[in-house]
Amino acid sequence: MAVVNQPPKYSGPPVLRIRGVCYDVSDFMHRHPGGKFMLDLSIGRDATIMFESAHCQREKAEMVLKMLPVVTEVPADLDGNGGDFPKPADSPLYESIRKRVVTEVLRANGYKHARGVPLWHWLTVLVTQLTACYLFLTDPAWYTGLLLGWALVWTGTGLQHTANHGCLTRWPALNYLLGLTDDLFPGGSSLVWRYHHQVSHHAYCNDTALDQDVFSSFPLMRFDESMELKWFHRFQWFYGNLLFCLMYPSIEMQDVSQILHMSSFHTEFSGTPKGEKFIALFLKAVHVLWLWVLPLYWYGFSRMLVPYFFAVSVGGWLLAVSFVVSHNVEECKTPEAATDWGLEQITTSTSWGGAIASFFWGGLNLQIEHHLFPCVAHNLYPLIQPIVEDECKKAGVQYNKYHNLVSNYLGFVRFLYNIGQPKRPLASQAAH
Repeated sequence: MAVVNQPPKYSGPPVLRIRGVCYDVSDFMHRHPGGKFMLDLSIGRDATIMFESAHCQREKAEMVLKMLPVVTEVPADLDGNGGDFPKPADSPLYESIRKRVVTEVLRANGYKHARGVPLWHWLTVLVTQLTACYLFLTDPAWYTGLLLGWALVWTGTGLQHTANHGCLTRWPALNYLLGLTDDLFPGGSSLVWRYHHQVSHHAYCNDTALDQDVFSSFPLMRFDESMELKWFHRFQWFYGNLLFCLMYPSIEMQDVSQILHMSSFHTEFSGTPKGEKFIALFLKAVHVLWLWVLPLYWYGFSRMLVPYFFAVSVGGWLLAVSFVVSHNVEECKTPEAATDWGLEQITTSTSWGGAIASFFWGGLNLQIEHHLFPCVAHNLYPLIQPIVEDECKKAGVQYNKYHNLVSNYLGFVRFLYNIGQPKRPLASQAAH
C-alpha cells in the first residue's frame, strides 16, 4: 500500500510530469486530441500512469510528447503522490495485451482511433433517458419512477462514463458536453467524477491509500483488511444494500462539498479552471429543479413519495451494485504489494457477461478490460476480452470472470460477510 500525503494546492503553470520529466503544456491544452478537459486532470501532478494507460496506441502519443517544451525546474508544489507506483509500460503482461489489441482489434477492424462508440448506441441511451424524464414528469407513478431510475443508471454507465473518459465520440467538445449528462440526469458531478475516477481509482485500483473507492465509504463499510474492524461490520452484508439505496443523497452532499473546495479527498482539482465550479453548481441547480422542485410543486409530496422511492432508491441501489461488485470480491483482494500495473488491474477487477451486457452497462461489466484500457470506446471491450483471457492463461494469471451480474453480486455479498467477521476465512477458502 502506498503512503499518501495531502498535497499542497498547485498554483503553478500548466505543467505535468511523465517518467520524471516535466512538460509545459500551455500551448497544447486546446490541441490535445482527447480534449482539454482530459488534459486538465494531469496538471500539477505525476501523470505517468494516466498517460500510459489512456493511450492504447502509445507510440503515437509519445511522438507528440517529444515535441512539448521540457521544464527544467520542477514546481515545488507539484503533487508527487503515486509517483513510485508501478507503471503500465513496465508491465510485460500489459504490453503484450496492448500490442495485440492494437493489431488484432484496432488495425484489423480498420479503426484509426480507439475513440468513438457507434452513434446509434449512445443516442439510444439519451433518447431513453429523455423519454423516461418526460413520462415521470407527466405521470408520476411507481412504474414511471422505476423506468426513470433504470434510465438514470443507463445514463451513468452507458453515456456519461465513457464520455468523461474522453472516448464516447471522436470529438472532444461533444464528449465534454455528453459528460455533463451526469450532472443533468443522475445528478452527479462530471467534474468531481473525472478526478475521483481517473486520477484516483483507475490509476491505483484497490490501493487502500490512493484509490478513493476503497476508503471513502469507511467506517460504514469495510472493504479491506487493513481497515479497522468495527462491531457493526459483521452486518454490513445486509445493511450495505440499504445504504446503496441512499447513494443519491450521499453523492449530492459529497459533490457539493468537493466542488466548493475543488478537491476530492486526496486529489486536488489542480488543472481545472474555476469557471467549471460555477458550471457544476449551476447544473446541480437545474437537476434539482426538474427532479424535485417542479414535481413537488405540480403534484405534492404524497403523490411523489412512491415514484421518488423507485427512481432514487431503487435506481441508486442498482447504480451502486453495478460499480461496487467489480472490485470487491475475495478474488480481487490481493495482500501483496503492487509490483506490476497490468497484473494489478487484472487481479483487482472482475468481468461478467458479454456483448449484450456491455451494451446495457456501457462496457462496465467487462471491468478488467475497462481498467486496462479506460480510454477505449466501450463497444470494443467484447473484442478485447478474448485477448486478455488468452494472455492471462499464457502468463498463469487468474482472470476473475462471472457468468452474469447476479453471480458477481452474490460473490460481493459473500465478501462483505467474510470481511466483516472477527475471524474471516482465507480468500483461498471462499467459494467462487
